[in-house]
Amino acid sequence: MDRFSLLFSPFRIRALSLRNRIVMAPMGTWYADEEGFVTDRLVAYYRERARGGVGLVIVEHTAVALEGRSSRRMLCAYDDRYIPGLARLAEAVHGEGAKIALQLNHVGRTASFDVTGLPAVGPSTVGKSRDRRTPHELSEEEIPLRVEYFTRAALRAREARFDAVELHGAHGYLINQFLSPWTNKRTDRYGGSTENRCRFAVEVLRRVRELVGDDFPVWFRVDGDEGLEEQGIRSDEAKRICRILEEAGSDAIHVSFGHGEGTLYASAPYYLPQGHLLKYAKAIRDIVSVPVIGVGNIVDPEVAEKALREGYADLVALGRALLADPEWPRKAQEGRRIRPCILGNRGCCDHRGPEGEVRCLVRPETGREWEGPPRPAESPKWVVVVGGGPAGMEVASVAARRGHLVVLLEREGVLGGMLRIAARPPGKGYMLKFLRYLEREVREAGVDVRLSTEATAEDVLALSPDAVVVATGAEYRPPDLPGAEYTVLAVDVLEGRVQVDGRVLIVGGEVTGLETADFLSERGCRVAVVDRKERLGEDLTGHCRHFLLKILEEKDVELTTETEVLAFLPDGALVRCDGRERRLSGYDAVVVAFGLRPEDGLARELQGKVPLWVVGDAKAPRSALEAVHEGYELGLGI
Repeated sequence: MDRFSLLFSPFRIRALSLRNRIVMAPMGTWYADEEGFVTDRLVAYYRERARGGVGLVIVEHTAVALEGRSSRRMLCAYDDRYIPGLARLAEAVHGEGAKIALQLNHVGRTASFDVTGLPAVGPSTVGKSRDRRTPHELSEEEIPLRVEYFTRAALRAREARFDAVELHGAHGYLINQFLSPWTNKRTDRYGGSTENRCRFAVEVLRRVRELVGDDFPVWFRVDGDEGLEEQGIRSDEAKRICRILEEAGSDAIHVSFGHGEGTLYASAPYYLPQGHLLKYAKAIRDIVSVPVIGVGNIVDPEVAEKALREGYADLVALGRALLADPEWPRKAQEGRRIRPCILGNRGCCDHRGPEGEVRCLVRPETGREWEGPPRPAESPKWVVVVGGGPAGMEVASVAARRGHLVVLLEREGVLGGMLRIAARPPGKGYMLKFLRYLEREVREAGVDVRLSTEATAEDVLALSPDAVVVATGAEYRPPDLPGAEYTVLAVDVLEGRVQVDGRVLIVGGEVTGLETADFLSERGCRVAVVDRKERLGEDLTGHCRHFLLKILEEKDVELTTETEVLAFLPDGALVRCDGRERRLSGYDAVVVAFGLRPEDGLARELQGKVPLWVVGDAKAPRSALEAVHEGYELGLGI
């Protein structure tokens, strides 16, 4: 399409010709096996993104040495035994018309002894390894071996017919540990000045270039800022580093952001705007002559095109957006609907699978591409789904696409359930995009949607279904404490059924309570939150928790932990804190944000009368990820 003419224009990095300017950013999947070999699952995952139309796939960080591994399922390239699997991966990506680069990494002091059986190493004895051990400081005599680790891995990538390699110099790993004053405290020629701290990176680059030749692109990924305030690399020093790397022969610069031990992240959540990290890419692009790859919260193609048009980058890298929809490039070019990434980080950054593998809240198929598309139902059934929240919509659409005849009964006048409420707080508009996507999926699958339908057990049985799915969700109920009549429920506040103003006391410090506090403070309320636990927001992902607590602090929301509510009062609550009872008073409203319980009455009534499944919060209140994934799994199994 003309409006994305730059995004879909060809581009070259050295001799490497790309069909467009869309790059798949390197993201650790943990889809390799426990020895770091390529698996069928990994091949299918990358093939799907190449098939979706990206110009360049940068494969996730790959260990160049045993001592440089951070997990058992980290992809590896430190032995010739890995070459056949890597070659199979390269062939799969090439078969779909994309080019492929391998990101080479040594995690340095963040390595795991449990995985490697070796001491973690670094430029200095700063910080701790992944298992809390002090790293071994590399001597000058030991450094050339680490240079060779990168060199040999690059040669294996070339032998496996990769088109390029990216040297990982960001995010707190070994090369970055040398670059950063935060982790490099050396006083020899590898420490001190910016030039000295760049020495290891330059030696790696020059040695790799010497062996792979001039026709094989090699470039660095670096931090445009480490997010460590004055202790780490800031923007001005990042510019100096990139000039040095360009002079040393880096064919491009991939500009990321953030240190693993900082409080700001490359994979920032929905509280930050799309493309918020591109300013760091632009700062580098303004002072180098090689191509610059920009990255950071890019979800919509309009944002990607704008970044190119306004000179922020020469290429744009997509990460989580391609987890949510591998066909993002092709759909953008053809004007088709894209499954939206909600930037919630649940499944991809936190709350991953049982072995640490990447999942995607909005796309349960991610990581399961090797299983192939859902198989048609062997025996189509008449299926009744009760409840139109995320679990109900997912099971209904998947089952219908497999050939079942599906009716979805929803008591409200709209679909969405808790997902609609979750979209109400500030910054959560992406949730509404996902809800609209699910609604369209349900209707396009041919599901018979019946809104404003309160389904009793008799109503369901009267339909004579072959199978019933109860996805009635969960509800917040008034607390069983004295004075509960003085309270209102957080969900009623978020949905607009109850209006509150002035001073507001919120009881409950998990996601609903904290997001209600943000919602109300945005509307001018003076808010206090109390919770009996030691930590607030434990049901949030780490990234979201950090940003939301920071936002609440900036809005002067009073946060109190380890405080148990004993009773509610007309203007507050009676609480116990530090072993003493006291009154919290002077509030205009008391909002309750705890007490979520499954709505499982219908399931109990139908038990034993019809083939029955219960999914989502009706089974047990959890996150939207569990709801969507359970719905998908059941949709495949009916």
